[in-house]
Amino acid sequence: MGTDPKVAEAKRVLMKHFLDRKNRPIRTPYYQHQLQVLYENKFFDWVITTALDGLVRDGYLEVFDRQNTPELKLMGNKIGRMKFYANADAVRTERGRQLMKKHVVGTAKLVSRYSDTNITRMLGAQLESLVKSQL
Repeated sequence: MGTDPKVAEAKRVLMKHFLDRKNRPIRTPYYQHQLQVLYENKFFDWVITTALDGLVRDGYLEVFDRQNTPELKLMGNKIGRMKFYANADAVRTERGRQLMKKHVVGTAKLVSRYSDTNITRMLGAQLESLVKSQL
């Protein structure tokens, strides 16, 4: 069975995403949903997910999740299920791996903070009042 052409295209796009302008590996992790949203106008969610899985199998990307980042397990079910992806070349050294884990945990904490029910309720109320004021 051949690779879906859209998945192959998404893999090429994602490979470029994890490189800087000088074709060096970026040192920023991205979580799966974040990448799906970034590329939602070009690819379906499942295409991005399949492409990410392929890039992990190819050794191009490394996954940070609850299996290898115990701090994510402690953040509750929703955050604990997040999958982060990083350029594998950026985490070849122990120092690189530790820095990436620090970025992963920091981003997960930020997502957790802004996913809190009280915050989303307040933001929703604010948006609703802005929309009503425009009517």
